[in-house]
Amino acid sequence: MSRQITLQREQIAILKAFGYSNLQVGLHFMKFAFVIVALGIGLGTAGGFWLGDAWSIFTTNSSGSRRSSSGRRWGRSSLHRW
Repeated sequence: MSRQITLQREQIAILKAFGYSNLQVGLHFMKFAFVIVALGIGLGTAGGFWLGDAWSIFTTNSSGSRRSSSGRRWGRSSLHRW
């Protein structure tokens, strides 16, 4: 965010010269940050659902039961050995 403020220092000065208050200029940058955060949340949520669905398909065979890498079914008997 500080990089954006540094890069837009001239635009901030122009806005101040036209009479915008510090609050109005600050709100502009807060809106900018909110848009970035909202996009990140939206894309992250969509990507998480997509990857979660892909992972569940990857780890579940066609009959719907989970199997270990050796091909054995996960269950009480296979975990009881440990």
